[in-house]
Amino acid sequence: MSDSRRWRHLYVLGLTGGIATGKSTVSRILRQLGAYVIDADRVAHQVTEPGTPGFLKVVERFGDEVVTPEGTLDRKALGRIVFSDREALAGLNSIVHPLVIDEIHNMLDDLEQASAARGSRICVVLDVPLLFEAGIDGICDEIWVVAVGLEPQI
Repeated sequence: MSDSRRWRHLYVLGLTGGIATGKSTVSRILRQLGAYVIDADRVAHQVTEPGTPGFLKVVERFGDEVVTPEGTLDRKALGRIVFSDREALAGLNSIVHPLVIDEIHNMLDDLEQASAARGSRICVVLDVPLLFEAGIDGICDEIWVVAVGLEPQI
C-alpha cells in the first residue's frame, strides 16, 4: 500500500477516526511502545503559523477577520466561517492539506535517513483525522481506524 516503498526503513501506520474516539490515547500508547508519532493537527498548526506561506494563503482567502490582534491565525473565527460554509471549508482544505502532506513527507524523509543510518526499521504513526480525505492513506503500510460507541464518546 505504501508509496512505492519510498520509505523502506519505516513502517508507516495510519491512525484515523472520528472526534473523541480515542485517537490521542492510541497514539500515546504507541509512542510509549516506541513508535514515532506525527500528529497532523500539529503539523497543520505549524504550516499556518504567522509568516508561513500557509498563513498568507489563508489570510488572502478569508481576509483579516481571521487574524488576531497579535497577528496569529484566529482559529475560532476561521472555524465559524468554514464550518457553516462547505465551499469555504473546501477552500481551507485545498490550502492546508497539500502543505500538511508535504511536511509529513519531509518528516518521513528525515526519519528514513535516520532509520537507515541506524540500520533498523522504525514504526511511524500518522495520526490524521482526515486520512482518506487528505489522500494520505496511500503512503501507509497499514491503517487503523479508532472507533467507539456513542456513550463513551459523550
